Amino acid sequence: MIPTGLWLWWRKKQFRISWKSSWRRINWDLHSAVGIYTVVFLTPATVTGFFISFEQLLYWITHPGPLERGMVPGSARPNDTSQRPDLDSVLLASDGALPNATNVSVRLPRGPKSVYVIQKRVPQDQSRNVQSAVYIDQFSGKVLKVEDFNKSSPGYRAVRINRSIHAGDYWGLPSRIVLSISSALLAVMAVTGVIIWWKKLAGS
Repeated sequence: MIPTGLWLWWRKKQFRISWKSSWRRINWDLHSAVGIYTVVFLTPATVTGFFISFEQLLYWITHPGPLERGMVPGSARPNDTSQRPDLDSVLLASDGALPNATNVSVRLPRGPKSVYVIQKRVPQDQSRNVQSAVYIDQFSGKVLKVEDFNKSSPGYRAVRINRSIHAGDYWGLPSRIVLSISSALLAVMAVTGVIIWWKKLAGS
């Protein structure tokens, strides 16, 4: 739709809307002007949407395959559990493991072998579901495992960044607003396009 729309628009290169003209001309101008402005934002949305549908192709381009998180070691219960670390110590240990990340959530241990799971967001990860985490022994406060988004495979990072761009998360609130407005303007394109088609059909 985007290439054919650009081809049709190129003949008159309509950027403005003549509000003082007839309603049919206004409808035509709306379809042309709105279409050329929204195509700037809908093109990357289309490309990223394509790679969401065919993520294996993106993995093939960037290499290697999907992320394999592996097993998380459990907490080792000592004989004396009176000196268990408090939450502040646990968070401090997680900050040491990923110093440039911000805390997003903390999952408390639910059993004697469970661990603290601190989900963290590194600056390079702007997706809604964070991809970095630190696992800490509930008894010793020792860091058992670190999942760092920056150290994951290039293919996995490309997939996550592609999804973030498509959803408008990568540049924060401004990009969400722009993409939301651009998507809403598709309704304008649909209505004005039907009117143009109907006018041509009625005139034929």
